Amino acid sequence: MTNSDIEIKILELFCSDKTGPFKAVDVQRILPALVRPGMAVAVMSGEYEVSDNSGIIKETAKVVVSVVVKNVATESERRKTMHPALSYVVRKLHNNDLGLDIEPLEAKGWREVTDENYLSEGVMVCELEFKTSIDVHTEESEKEYRVLESIMSSFTAEGGETVLEGEVDFNKME
Repeated sequence: MTNSDIEIKILELFCSDKTGPFKAVDVQRILPALVRPGMAVAVMSGEYEVSDNSGIIKETAKVVVSVVVKNVATESERRKTMHPALSYVVRKLHNNDLGLDIEPLEAKGWREVTDENYLSEGVMVCELEFKTSIDVHTEESEKEYRVLESIMSSFTAEGGETVLEGEVDFNKME
């Protein structure tokens, strides 16, 4: 299991189909028209703790769920959508292990991160922070090696430039 599995499971929980409560979005790109709140998920950082010589490292990870709402009318109208959306996500994720071998997610807080570009488009962005822990086993995992090998083999150079692009469907990795 990798941190990407956490990201995938959260998006599946909230954005699984066209009628779900959220639409998966990329908050680093121009946002499409939003007919329902948008969501992006990222495991942003982690800390390691080695307690003994068992070969197990405990990784405590910070999971950030970005919620995006759009309403060009007023900030007040955006907040009327944002606050219930944040509460819904917290209630669904707090104390939830997503069916993965992780400690249940713990809600830590939220903050608004709307920038000037989003504001000019009538968009509001808030980040919810959660914490979880994962046991990392130090013996080499064949699956993790195959995933890494697949990622690296999918990269291609663009016209002699040093920028590389790659794309992997983690759902198809076994």
